[in-house]
Amino acid sequence: MADLGAMLAPDLRKRIEIMADHIARNGSDFETTVKQKNASNPQFSFLYSGEGAEYYQQVQGAPPVELADVLRRWKEPQVLALTPEVERQLHGVLASLEHMASRDAIKSGRLWIECNSALAPHIAGHIMVRVSFLSTCAHRLHVLYLVHDLLQTEAARKDAHAPLVRAFKPYLPWILRPCYQLALQSPQGDETSRVLRLVQLWVDRGILSAQEAQAPYRVYVLRFSTEHPHPGSSNT
Repeated sequence: MADLGAMLAPDLRKRIEIMADHIARNGSDFETTVKQKNASNPQFSFLYSGEGAEYYQQVQGAPPVELADVLRRWKEPQVLALTPEVERQLHGVLASLEHMASRDAIKSGRLWIECNSALAPHIAGHIMVRVSFLSTCAHRLHVLYLVHDLLQTEAARKDAHAPLVRAFKPYLPWILRPCYQLALQSPQGDETSRVLRLVQLWVDRGILSAQEAQAPYRVYVLRFSTEHPHPGSSNT
């Protein structure tokens, strides 16, 4: 069968694939909800016989993603313990982004992580856990902007070792997943494109390879439920 998505824009193709996987996992009621919230949103015109509708139907009839292979390559990383004081400081950093991702708040958060760079894998793991418990799409996006600022700042330094990028990279798909899932249900409709845009920027700036950028899409649309520990719990 011909690939009906071959000629579609990459963002549209990914949006269609993600939507189809969400519906397969959550049922037709999820599609109805998205339709109701995005009736006038051109990004979801494929739900209404618009561009990409044929590919959408093709994807819905495709066999399930090979979960075993995806899970083998992109296992959910371990959450390493932080001291109570560092946890408290991290909570303050994330709380400062609840209502606004101001330049000062983003910079302050980035500098705090840079000052604690020896704990970067620990911090990344706790961000992965905490972002799933943030109640609004905006708050989750603001945390993503902090992560983006951290990564692009280090990438701009042309540091061959890139310790912060290396520390955060295993956690990126799992940080992206809850951000995209909540954005998909937002009535504004443009939050999903913001998440995808960040991934593309990471490719453009050499933070992720094009191949690595495909992994987050596979991870955050997997047809299974991942149980995260509550903030404050950790594995060692």
